[in-house]
Amino acid sequence: MDEIVKLKCASALAECKKHIHRIDTARKFLEPLFPLTEGRLNALSDEQTAVLDQFLYRFAKLQDCIGLRLIPAVYSLLENDTSAHPFIDILNRLEKLGVLTSAADWQYFRLLRNNFAHEYPERPDDIINGVNALYTSWDKFTALYSKLAATTEKLIGMENLECPLHSK
Repeated sequence: MDEIVKLKCASALAECKKHIHRIDTARKFLEPLFPLTEGRLNALSDEQTAVLDQFLYRFAKLQDCIGLRLIPAVYSLLENDTSAHPFIDILNRLEKLGVLTSAADWQYFRLLRNNFAHEYPERPDDIINGVNALYTSWDKFTALYSKLAATTEKLIGMENLECPLHSK
């Protein structure tokens, strides 16, 4: 059973790596636009809009991969427990074990992700505030992910490989 869970972890890490690479590329392209304002949002070219959409889409996919695949698998490996638990309990346990930097930070980023999934065009301030919050707090998210990825790599025997966050 452990081998199957380890393979799930490796697969999730590979997927995360792809999303992070695309996010990093999008962030570099979008950097001159930040902080985003309503005027800048309304003046985006088609290319800038596509890259902003990619930034948000890849963040949502990354969040989903970490939350639905990686975190449950890591918890299962560490606790030798595949039974269902409330996700908040898993987050709190992983924080106590030093796998996550902060369960509260994870929830904050999950809330951002959920807000992007339910954006309303008639409320551009919500979109702008959310995008700016994600852009400015990206380092905090990468710190959270890096710690989780490093722990996962050790658990599955990949610790001598390059961290998925930084390899391209």
